[in-house]
Amino acid sequence: MTVKPLKLFRKLIQIWCPPNGLVLDPYAGSGTTGHAVLDLNNATGSARRFILVEQGAPENGDKYARTLTWQRLSNVVTGHRPGGRRAPPVPGGFEYRLLTKAIDARAVMEMKRDELIDVVITSHWETHRRGASNLQRFDEEGYQYLIGRDELGEGYFLIWNNGGPVGSLDLDSYKLVSAEARKAGLKPPFHVYARYETFQTHNVRFWKIPDRILAHLGLDEDARYNDGGEEAA
Repeated sequence: MTVKPLKLFRKLIQIWCPPNGLVLDPYAGSGTTGHAVLDLNNATGSARRFILVEQGAPENGDKYARTLTWQRLSNVVTGHRPGGRRAPPVPGGFEYRLLTKAIDARAVMEMKRDELIDVVITSHWETHRRGASNLQRFDEEGYQYLIGRDELGEGYFLIWNNGGPVGSLDLDSYKLVSAEARKAGLKPPFHVYARYETFQTHNVRFWKIPDRILAHLGLDEDARYNDGGEEAA
């Protein structure tokens, strides 16, 4: 399990979630997302809520939600720390509930894709476009790779193959990027995010997605998915 940077998630939540909004993290891990929401509410007077989902590895007797996730959020709210230490408590609270039904695998993959899109767009804005063109998410139906556009008419693309693993920029995926750009009325350069780049053209500015982000989202290179969206052995 990779610990998420608290400052990064505070920034993501502040940008994408309204002050009275709801934040969903389907892979809660140590509870950083809930911690970030509580911190933001305390610092800005907002009233965001959160839903965290964590399975852990119950087959090994390891259930993060009952131990690590719950304990961290409790420590944030109460100010308790290991070894009897204390910290300023953060106002707020939460409920712990046990799900008795499995979550649909295809819905989980869609949530992973949405989370990756948000990370990509926010990261690009932070690193490359601050003070320049606005970058907006593109959610129209009928597009596989197009995820955003800016006021200059340039498109942003994520090579994601029908809910399976994150793909690579090759000749075939580039042809689809070009077709979607024409359909949406966008002009080059095309900003393409993918795992690898095996095809190059002056029409593309390629951005490699860091392996650590893919690993955090459960999108490791060796992951394979069948037609039903289930992970296959």
